[in-house]
Amino acid sequence: NRVGLRHWLGEQPKPIFLCGLAENIFDCVDLFDLAYYLSLEDAVVVERLKLSTRVNPLGKTIHQRQLALEMKHLLDAQSHTYGLIQLDGEQPPQSLMESLLNDLER
Repeated sequence: NRVGLRHWLGEQPKPIFLCGLAENIFDCVDLFDLAYYLSLEDAVVVERLKLSTRVNPLGKTIHQRQLALEMKHLLDAQSHTYGLIQLDGEQPPQSLMESLLNDLER
């Protein structure tokens, strides 16, 4: 809920880093100074969904992977529409964090 999120954000020390995805994320993006999108090529998404070491069962079947890619394409498009800063999801976490911290210094 947007009102609850706005209230919660106001109570937190800055900077705040929230990671993840919610169904209404694009409805709330304007509450943040900066918003990022971790982008990946389709082949990488499929490869990661097929990993046998994954505990989450989502993506184990061809149909589920197709649905995941359809959702990815929708989110990719929305991330551009809403002007999210694109980050390369194949970069190591340390590199991604450095990019975020560099943006804070600007």
